[in-house]
Amino acid sequence: MAGQDARAALALEAHICATPYELLKALREGRIALPAADAS
Repeated sequence: MAGQDARAALALEAHICATPYELLKALREGRIALPAADAS
């Protein structure tokens, strides 16, 4: 079970590290847009 836990932890860490980069890539490619900030 320890090996499986370690693999799961590494997979989660990799996902957490990759998420900001994937979001920035999607923003640059126009696949997603951030909601407009209310300037009032």
